Amino acid sequence: MNPGPPAPQASVLSKLDHGPKLQYHVPSSDSSTKERILNTLISLKRKGLARSTLEHISFILKYLAKHCDMNNPESVKDFIANKNVENSYKNQLVKIYNYV
Repeated sequence: MNPGPPAPQASVLSKLDHGPKLQYHVPSSDSSTKERILNTLISLKRKGLARSTLEHISFILKYLAKHCDMNNPESVKDFIANKNVENSYKNQLVKIYNYV
């Protein structure tokens, strides 16, 4: 008896399991900021956060590093406070910055 091809969900899962490793690349920041972001992502990975969550956190941290001094909490606060976005997004930025 030949069971036929696997269900579509099974092939998607097998592709996810063998996908490329998550890469931690922090462009155009000073070395201490890069190191803090990388250490934060590695720590969160060890805690078992999902890959998609780590990618989102990485994106936000790199975004913050590009626009303000991550080593100066007042600079980050000013940037977030003056950003013309919804408060829910500002809360998300603050929460992610607090991981560092």
